[in-house]
Amino acid sequence: MTTREPVSTSTKQTGEQAGTPQPRSGYVAIGQVLGTWGVHGALRLESLTDFPERFDSGSSLWLEGEKRTIEHSHWRRGTPIVQLRGIDSPETAAVLRGRLVELPEAELHALADDEYYQHDLIGLSVRTTGDIEIGRVTALLPTGANDVLVVEGEAGQYLLPLIQDVVLEVDLAGGAVTVDLLEGLDPRLQRSAAGRRSLSRPQRPPATARRT
Repeated sequence: MTTREPVSTSTKQTGEQAGTPQPRSGYVAIGQVLGTWGVHGALRLESLTDFPERFDSGSSLWLEGEKRTIEHSHWRRGTPIVQLRGIDSPETAAVLRGRLVELPEAELHALADDEYYQHDLIGLSVRTTGDIEIGRVTALLPTGANDVLVVEGEAGQYLLPLIQDVVLEVDLAGGAVTVDLLEGLDPRLQRSAAGRRSLSRPQRPPATARRT
């Protein structure tokens, strides 16, 4: 499985925190304005997407509810610098610091069967193979090898690696994730190694969480 990260929609945020800007309903964030660049009002962005071509010259994005065309762009040290049509002075650009750069949800790329957008996983109910609900997905943590689902429930917090031995099924339509709580993943129980599979055993390839 794979997740692609947005970060978010207006109602679901990857690790949502109070005060964090939220996209408008029906949109996802693909970037955030970090500051200005140069004397012509170019914007320096934090990229929140796994698809860098979204910042190519000629592409469109939404800023403060208005559709903008990228007249030209380049990358500097992993950061996109974009010149947007209609924003042509440092003074105009400066007031946009902190604003989200958005894209309509309808324009998200189609993903493979084992790939998911991170914002689609936030809020899903998490159930065990015994059909017991243990909580809901509240965030995803990147670890390099695979993402980790952060699940909050009555028993506490679960950190579940997004690998196919743990995450058995993702039912977006049904709003649920089915998981197998391998040894060490359930904060409620002390399991013996003899009775459960161990995380040290070979595991199937991970799912992937993608950004928008």
